[in-house]
Amino acid sequence: MSLKPDGYSVLSRLAARAGARTRGANLAVEGVPDWFDRRSTFKVDGLRVDAYANHSLLCLMVSCDSGVLFSTPRKSVTMNTRQLLGQVAGRDVYVSELGLASPLPWIYSRAAVEGLESLALGDDELLTVTVGGLDAVMRPEDGDSFLARFDRLVSFARILPAEAETKAPLNAQKLPAELRELLPLVVIWGLSDDQERSDLIERADDAALRGLVERGRTRLTRIDEFLREPGMPKDSPEIGRFDSFAQAVMEAEQELRRRAKS
Repeated sequence: MSLKPDGYSVLSRLAARAGARTRGANLAVEGVPDWFDRRSTFKVDGLRVDAYANHSLLCLMVSCDSGVLFSTPRKSVTMNTRQLLGQVAGRDVYVSELGLASPLPWIYSRAAVEGLESLALGDDELLTVTVGGLDAVMRPEDGDSFLARFDRLVSFARILPAEAETKAPLNAQKLPAELRELLPLVVIWGLSDDQERSDLIERADDAALRGLVERGRTRLTRIDEFLREPGMPKDSPEIGRFDSFAQAVMEAEQELRRRAKS
């Protein structure tokens, strides 16, 4: 009879493979009821790994040159990734509501999609990519399967972009009060590059597109008025991003109609 995979034994195997030891720990992770009470620190291909375990889970922290912020397949309260971007590799991806360290457009690249697919994250697991590395809360597996999965996690850390795409910040005080609540959506969907925006809409799931349309459609008239207001520089980031956002709302409507017919 095979025993259920155990986080402590998997941590011991990871540490032993790297020539390291395990020791006591006292780590609390948001959303995980049990503390992680064993740990090991080692390097894999030059990247520092802080690995923690309790009986049923492992928490793996890989330090790297990441400059982006997102989580999957669920929100990360700790890192404030609460805004649904859409789906990548069949899993929901959440980003900062303020557009901080956005992973766009890299997150939709072939390397990113294949890397996320290779991790095969379960609904009860969590990957949070932060500026400076990634954290993963994962369930242990039998045999060598988790060691291979851990190696894929390290490989994914290596391909994270070192710098987020930088955009001029949006000043909420320059916006009409009734448009300010749209800012979390605008920083994601208000992409000035037509092809980049089209790719984002095409790859987003139906729920994300419906949310965009439902919240944005009723404000299009007010956005149009804002874009025409005198005294607002036409080259300001607020004008540019809201103009692109309005286009995204209309393009999302067209995409939903197309999907309904197919």
